Amino acid sequence: MKAFAFAAVVALFSSAEASAQMYGPNGPFVPSHFGNHVSIGRSAGFAGQAAGAIGFNHENQVAVECVTQFGVTYAGAGCVTARLTADELNKCFTHGFGGRGCFGDNNTLVAMVRHRMEGAARESGVVNQAIRATTDISVKDIEEHGILGGSNSFFNCPFGGC
Repeated sequence: MKAFAFAAVVALFSSAEASAQMYGPNGPFVPSHFGNHVSIGRSAGFAGQAAGAIGFNHENQVAVECVTQFGVTYAGAGCVTARLTADELNKCFTHGFGGRGCFGDNNTLVAMVRHRMEGAARESGVVNQAIRATTDISVKDIEEHGILGGSNSFFNCPFGGC
């Protein structure tokens, strides 16, 4: 449902003017000037507020605002990356490191590394632990279920309901 809401918010606040300026005859490009984009910026901010009102977290709101302003382009991806990095660094200065600060308990990168380390601890042997920690592939699961996975894996049951 949130994916549909995300698409609706982006479609509602993306203007034809922004799309025309983001896509040239040779594909996506970043305009050399942004002076005429004040109204687009305002609608992008409103799109982020609307996304927040329907329950999106801060990261998703930033994505909606950037995609609304720049479209699904390299500029849009750069906008998301720059704003989320700036937010994380701001947490370092205001709240410190760890806990509620930057790279704290709820940080996506920290959670991913924690998940991989916990999974690696369940593997037997140093090599298997290293594989799990770096790739998140469980050698133990491959040995138990085979390379194609268990009975409900995508490869054994591609359309679900097995």
